[in-house]
Amino acid sequence: MSLGPSFWRILTLGVVILAVTNVVATNRPDNPPSDPPSQVNRAESPGGRVTVKVPASIVWDTIFTQCGIGLVVDYYGNMGHNYLGGVNLNYSPFTSGGPECDTGGNSRGYASIYLGDASPVIIRKTAENSYVASWSIFENGFATGTRFEPLITSSERGSFSTPSYDGFNTGTMCTVDSLVKIEKTYFAPSGAPNADSCEFVVQRMRIFPFNIGQSVTNLAIGEAFDWDIPTDSGTSNNVGGFDASRGMVYMRGFNSTDAVADCYDNSLRYGGVALIKMHMKNCFSTRDLYAGFNAPNDSFVYPSGGFVPAEQWEQMIPSGYTTGARITDLYSMLIYKNQAATGWTLPADDTLTIWTALAVTRPSGGTTAQALDSLKKTIDKAVAWSWQVQENCRSCCIGTTGDVNGDGRVDVADLSQIIFGLIFPPPLVPCLAEANVNAVGAIDLSDLSLLIAYLTYNPRPSLPECPL
Repeated sequence: MSLGPSFWRILTLGVVILAVTNVVATNRPDNPPSDPPSQVNRAESPGGRVTVKVPASIVWDTIFTQCGIGLVVDYYGNMGHNYLGGVNLNYSPFTSGGPECDTGGNSRGYASIYLGDASPVIIRKTAENSYVASWSIFENGFATGTRFEPLITSSERGSFSTPSYDGFNTGTMCTVDSLVKIEKTYFAPSGAPNADSCEFVVQRMRIFPFNIGQSVTNLAIGEAFDWDIPTDSGTSNNVGGFDASRGMVYMRGFNSTDAVADCYDNSLRYGGVALIKMHMKNCFSTRDLYAGFNAPNDSFVYPSGGFVPAEQWEQMIPSGYTTGARITDLYSMLIYKNQAATGWTLPADDTLTIWTALAVTRPSGGTTAQALDSLKKTIDKAVAWSWQVQENCRSCCIGTTGDVNGDGRVDVADLSQIIFGLIFPPPLVPCLAEANVNAVGAIDLSDLSLLIAYLTYNPRPSLPECPL
């Protein structure tokens, strides 16, 4: 959904040029810049009224990769800043390998935007046909009532950097019903060692109950990405796709069959998002995404100028991967947690941690298949790079699954351990990821069957590699 580029400014620091660095919005109608920070009461929750902080202005910042690809982010969970332009995972004028050949709004491949707008989406079903929804996408000026809200008491927020990456913390936000807290951290590879790892950004999202001792039921948790991959169609027409093996949903540009010779074949430009892993406090990591899809904006965004809670709830119910056949303006969604029509329960005293990678590639190779392969390799590189910043919950599983008792080998003793765990749940095993022998779903009889087959069959079946 392309609303056209907004302003963007250039700051020159020596020979480095940064776009939209530490931009502060000053035109928010409900809190003009001269007002001090205000205290407001948000929606009534079972725990009572919750006081949150609404800053006098909304603060954006920009993270940059080593090769100059930037992404504008803010304290409200938004990425892209409503199609700001120039800091939307696009190739800047100072990207290694050279600038884009077309950054003008001339309908021939406007290349200043790849990711136009994005944010988490959390919907809670409160009754039949009744929903409470939170998101910070399609929120021009953040004037509507669905945005996530920064909290007074918050984890660290703001930008940070190391020799290996440029980063930004959103701090702690909450949903509009003050029942769920969210924190996001972005990592952009930087520094000379990451010269070949600069077409992606890794993000971590943590989701936990506002009142940590109380579970939250009937939730659908996902994230929406309104890609506008450059196209020469005169609109925002993109072609959608997915790669279930990578937990990835992607889009590519569109190149019309006209007589005009474009400087790049836009059908070879790609952008996508993929699940790296997610886990609860028990550190059992999985890459099993509940669902991923691309959907047309003219059906779910244009009519109301943004999402409609009931429509998005229905969109987030089906599991698996889908993408339409239409070449049109699309948005992508990853659904991390849901359970049919009832929703998912966020447990008390627990945290859902989600790692994802956003990646872009410009024309590489002469076919769409070759260009798509380039995007896949970039996502794979992002997954490998993310180990630099995954501070906790690296999988206790090493190599392949099956070492249930943690003694460094797979043998009959592991059978005894998994049988004990199945008889006396929850499974009391040193490493849940090792005991999930088939690496699918929960630990159950199918894991025991595979382990028996591995120890007794000739030739024996292979054990899956450990999850990340």
